[in-house]
Amino acid sequence: MLSILITILVFAFTISLLVFIHEGGHYLVAKRAGVWVHEFAIGFGPAIWRRKWGETQYALRILPLGGFVRLAGEEAQSEEDQQVPSDRLYTAKPPLARVAIVLAGPLMNILAAVLLMIAYFSFFGTPFVEIAEVAADSPARSVLQSGDKLIELRGEQIYFPEQIQSLVQRSEGHPLEAVIDRGGQRLTVAVTPYRENPNGPYFIGIHFSFPLNQIAELPEGSGLARQGLQKGDIIQAVDGKPIGSWPEFLQEMSSVLQKQSQISLRVRRGQTRLDLPIDSSQIAPHELKQVKPQYEPVPATYPIVQQVKPDSFLAQQGVRPGDRLISANGEEISSLSNLLRALLRASGGDGHVRLVLQQGEETRSLEFSVSGMGMPEILQGLQLQVAQRKPGIWASIPIGFRQIRDTIVLLYVGIKQVITGQASASEAFRGPVGIANLLGWSLTRGFDYFIRLVALLSLVLGVFNLIPFPALDGSRVVFALYEMVRGKPIPAEKEGWVHYVGFIFLMGLIVLITWQDIQRLFRGEL
Repeated sequence: MLSILITILVFAFTISLLVFIHEGGHYLVAKRAGVWVHEFAIGFGPAIWRRKWGETQYALRILPLGGFVRLAGEEAQSEEDQQVPSDRLYTAKPPLARVAIVLAGPLMNILAAVLLMIAYFSFFGTPFVEIAEVAADSPARSVLQSGDKLIELRGEQIYFPEQIQSLVQRSEGHPLEAVIDRGGQRLTVAVTPYRENPNGPYFIGIHFSFPLNQIAELPEGSGLARQGLQKGDIIQAVDGKPIGSWPEFLQEMSSVLQKQSQISLRVRRGQTRLDLPIDSSQIAPHELKQVKPQYEPVPATYPIVQQVKPDSFLAQQGVRPGDRLISANGEEISSLSNLLRALLRASGGDGHVRLVLQQGEETRSLEFSVSGMGMPEILQGLQLQVAQRKPGIWASIPIGFRQIRDTIVLLYVGIKQVITGQASASEAFRGPVGIANLLGWSLTRGFDYFIRLVALLSLVLGVFNLIPFPALDGSRVVFALYEMVRGKPIPAEKEGWVHYVGFIFLMGLIVLITWQDIQRLFRGEL
């Protein structure tokens, strides 16, 4: 209950701060242009605090989901506007002045995002971008491996996954040169982006969160579902071959489908291990892509134990702080992703693990069983050394701007997918519940995660408001530019109705997305 209360308070504070920055931009430029400001409010609904200084009333309202600056003459003139000198009405100002007032809000959010990003890089640094897994059908699987740390792509230093995605989208399918760190050795490889459909975005088939063998989505009526597989099942082996990651499962299943044979699928359901007989002829090839795994965020790490809780499972087996992980069951360990894969394979087989560690000149081997255990239970209390770098304050400035640029590219791709019907708005966006959940999650990961998320939310708020849709700032810019071309303004009443209809539509969309978020929350998908 306390964590829920903290999440709600953090959400209210964050949204109020971002709205204050946004509306503050409108307010400052409006004052500078000589426009009379009736009210500067944070939130909607009844006011819980208000005070008047000079000509402007300042208010905090009960619902911290937005805010507004009420300018004299902005909508159809009211009785209140009759008391305002005519030269101080919003509509009395030239179109360019009105454009400046409108753009000030989104630009303040974007500026705040840039400054927060620069501060983030300067004070916290950033982990290396590490590949958790490579998709089974990706061309990159021949040159990239789990645990590789991406240093450069297309000649650009890599600091965030979004940066990679942005470069891939701008590649137009041409091969990209990548510099990677693999176990301390620098390698240069070429990766070729691909599309899953002719009009879709480009991918290179790498995951930055580890795709566990646990099923998160399974279409009802699919061949696998009809033969007993369920959502939440953990895939352990295909025909007796232990599975260490989701791409390995897809690879084995693709091979099985070509043979059209009877197979055995070993799964863990709760605390029970089951062997399901599967007739592969009953499974359509496209069904495998519709089955989605559970993803586990995996930080970029070095194979050095930074901390292990004394009463944890691995501590009881003899793992100590300062240990360097060398191998597990003969598989080299260079990161947490490698360790996860080796443990998953062991869990799907006989459960036996032989872990080789080194500390100083001492090399030792630990042998234990993980049979019947889940990854959270095995890895509880283990913390590996994070592979991190701090670029410094001056280097952080261009990095911060690049991060903003790359995020804007991804926002454009997401909005384009919604407009073209490739994704629904409820899938592409998050409402208040989803945002609150993200903020709560970021606090559990650390203050640096929280700062970065606030920067991204500020950027999204700024960019979204630039869209020329009724009720958003972008549409007000369009009306002002139309007036410049036409030579006279559209009647305030008509413009007001356009924005009112847009506002109702946006509120309806927010309600729909919020309902979807609530459903995801109860299904454990948020």
